[in-house]
Amino acid sequence: MGTPLYAAPEQEKGIGYVTPGADLYALGCVLFEMLTGKRYKRVKPGTRASSLRADVPGWLDEVVGRALADEVWSRWESAAEMAAALNAEAPEAAERKRQAREAEATRQAELKRQPEAAEPDEDRRCRQRCRGEGDAPEPKVHLPEEGEQRDVDSA
Repeated sequence: MGTPLYAAPEQEKGIGYVTPGADLYALGCVLFEMLTGKRYKRVKPGTRASSLRADVPGWLDEVVGRALADEVWSRWESAAEMAAALNAEAPEAAERKRQAREAEATRQAELKRQPEAAEPDEDRRCRQRCRGEGDAPEPKVHLPEEGEQRDVDSA
């Protein structure tokens, strides 16, 4: 009979001879569960993995959906055919991810290579004064001595 949560519809009904398509249905159940975290038999019949998790690629959703078809003749004809579909699409998705990672690494490397913006002279001198470095001139600000009146209008 098989495990009820992964049994194909024809197994549940006990109709006729069970084909390898039942195994592909079970594999579809496992893949669905891996992608969504939910058991296929516990959701509405015909639910697509992408409807529960938006980041499931369309091509993978199609492969899993075909494995979960109610009718045996609508499923993959063999495990080899299903594997070929997975292998045909997976490298393209992996290549897109690799290209995105490579582009990000190139961007990060460019940012590291760019010279820092030249520091304006006044900022540099101010930093030197604060650190007591170099021959930075004293500020041109007059601080009133004790008892000296400050002219507010000129400030």
